[in-house]
Amino acid sequence: MKMLRIFLVMIFCILLLTSCQQTATVTGTVTYRERIALPPEGVVITVKVEDTSRADAPAVTIGEQIIENPEHQVPIPFEVKYNPGDIDERYTYSMRVRIEVDGKLWFTNTSHYGVITRGNPTSEIEVILERVGTETSAVDFENITWVLDSYGQPGNLQAVLRDTEITVEFESEGGQVVGSAGCNRYFGAYELDGNKLSIVGPIGSTKMACPEQIMEQEQEYMKSLQAAVSVLIEDGELQITSGEQVLVFRRQALDDEEETLTATYHFDQDAEDWIGGFSDLPVSHEEHGYEVEFRYSDIPVEGEVGGGLLLTGNNHSDDLFMFVMRAFGSQDGLKPNTKYEIQLSFDMATNVPPGMMGIGGSPGESVYIKAGVVNIKPDSEKDTSGGEEYYRLNIDKGNQSNGGEDMIVLGDAAKGEGASQNDDTFQYKPFKYGFQATTNENGELWVIIGADSGFEGISQLYFDNISITFNRVTD
Repeated sequence: MKMLRIFLVMIFCILLLTSCQQTATVTGTVTYRERIALPPEGVVITVKVEDTSRADAPAVTIGEQIIENPEHQVPIPFEVKYNPGDIDERYTYSMRVRIEVDGKLWFTNTSHYGVITRGNPTSEIEVILERVGTETSAVDFENITWVLDSYGQPGNLQAVLRDTEITVEFESEGGQVVGSAGCNRYFGAYELDGNKLSIVGPIGSTKMACPEQIMEQEQEYMKSLQAAVSVLIEDGELQITSGEQVLVFRRQALDDEEETLTATYHFDQDAEDWIGGFSDLPVSHEEHGYEVEFRYSDIPVEGEVGGGLLLTGNNHSDDLFMFVMRAFGSQDGLKPNTKYEIQLSFDMATNVPPGMMGIGGSPGESVYIKAGVVNIKPDSEKDTSGGEEYYRLNIDKGNQSNGGEDMIVLGDAAKGEGASQNDDTFQYKPFKYGFQATTNENGELWVIIGADSGFEGISQLYFDNISITFNRVTD
């Protein structure tokens, strides 16, 4: 009996120690300077706190967090838990962060971020990552004139002042950097080692005087260029980083360049920067079973290889609008304040036969497919004018069968004529239309495609093979 009591006491002590074991956290955000969006799927972010005290031994992980397919783009918050009992105040601990996409390493930190001991923090840590595997060849950007589009801190970039042009050119012969800072011409020397860029010595310039705003912009630009530390070409843009600042350039258009720009999307691997949204539904729609979803997905059309953009929603308001959209700008070759004729074509996969009946209308003919091209970003904004708080689109799409100032009706979600009402397989339905639109002062346009539903029930649509041609209108 005595032995049994001793055994029970030992078990109680073990349980007590286990329950009282403390947990501490290291918190902060993960970010990077490149203007690259993470895809909606296949993303794995690994955040570790490591014991890096010994240079002659592998780092020891004392805490780790795995973040899969984060809901937001960078900065992405993290919280790594660890046992304070594992910490020795004499040792050194640091962060190690990796972002992988489909098993391939995209970003990692190359700088040391000390934590916990030696006066280092455990909260509000900003880990800035570097892009992996995108070393810029000198051939990619030398002997080309680049025009500055925007500058400042990543996530808070500002456009170049209207009616000013800032340029840079890296001349391979002699290693000279030259250009216009908006008012004055400038000149200097540079060195390149892989992605590492350095301006050798002070940059010289002419001494012209211009309006105050232009001179302030010029000084900010020259300061950032002088402090350049790296260069990267991504999606046709030249990005020069200097500390917390980034300069984003586009290639200068040649006088004899084609006036027509074409972009085609088959979505073989991801959403290719298309995003989705919803409007004309309550802000509290999750409580009402609207079941809205946008994502990149395989398309269930027989013989189809690859994916597309899935939109689905369960309409309860007799007026649900689902849409996909993409931004186009100077990085795509568009010019500010310029009129374009736009030809849009796409395929929509639907499984709804024609002639079906439903609550509020047909699940095919009462779901109206619309499209438009606008120079403001379409966004669902909260509206309380009707009493209950709803999301409403900030552009004029019209309502159901009627088009609006910014979007027109192209057709409906029913399969083509001749489809059997007993056939619920998905089939492609093509759409095509022409538009005219003028870019804003930043050279931006948004293409938007959507479904305006008068059918009260579930709609599931896939969009694929989107082709857009921009033809500049010349006087």
